[in-house]
Amino acid sequence: MILQSCWAEELSTSSFSREARDLYNCREGDHKMISRLVILLRRAKDILQTEGLATLLRRSLKFVQAWFFKCGEYYLYELALGGTSQVDFMPSVNGLTCEIISTNNEADALAAAVGFDFRRRFINARKSLDKGAIAFCVLFKGQMASIGWVALSEEAKKSLYSLPQKVDFSKGEAYIGGLETIPEYRRKDLASYGSVRRLQFLNERGITNTRYAVSASNIGAQTLAAKFGLEKYAEARYLKLLWWKSWTEIPLAQSRHGD
Repeated sequence: MILQSCWAEELSTSSFSREARDLYNCREGDHKMISRLVILLRRAKDILQTEGLATLLRRSLKFVQAWFFKCGEYYLYELALGGTSQVDFMPSVNGLTCEIISTNNEADALAAAVGFDFRRRFINARKSLDKGAIAFCVLFKGQMASIGWVALSEEAKKSLYSLPQKVDFSKGEAYIGGLETIPEYRRKDLASYGSVRRLQFLNERGITNTRYAVSASNIGAQTLAAKFGLEKYAEARYLKLLWWKSWTEIPLAQSRHGD
């Protein structure tokens, strides 16, 4: 009887623990979902206020569609670092500064200082900072103007919702991407300034090579890559259908031969 009683008590306690754990996980999942929804709504509000209803509708449709289906062609670039002249190039625009942010506490402090939280421009920004991604915030006369990202690990790269471009972090390579310029500050060469600061940062830390993926339809990004001497080393094709994904990198010589 005693053994049966102890066994029943242990079973009851174990069942309670599982139920409590399941309830906790459920609530944690709900909290993450609500947080993500809040971020999406804030992002939508920012787009509506700065770029208008037409842009909001177009980008919302594209965002929802990407959950189910996405395909595209990309150009893959790389740049060997180590005292390159491109790293020392600086656009002649007065009033520019750059804040390098690697933690959410630093992001909170910057938001309080300039009155703008750059994390509202990126759905996964808080998680990205927690995973080690680094944000480069370009300020124009003290106002947030442009944001770009750097990843020094695979975990950080994945947190940026990047494409599956091959980057060998163990051999001193880094990934750059996630560039966004606030609409009123576009066409002021701020992307060049932000790119310089990112390349300087990587060069100072002994990074030997940086990689970058650009949509084949993004002429502006391709022009910026050429300006800094990035070498196009491959083309890539990406296909996503629900949970199935395919990523193929084709070396440039092979791609040209196929054409």
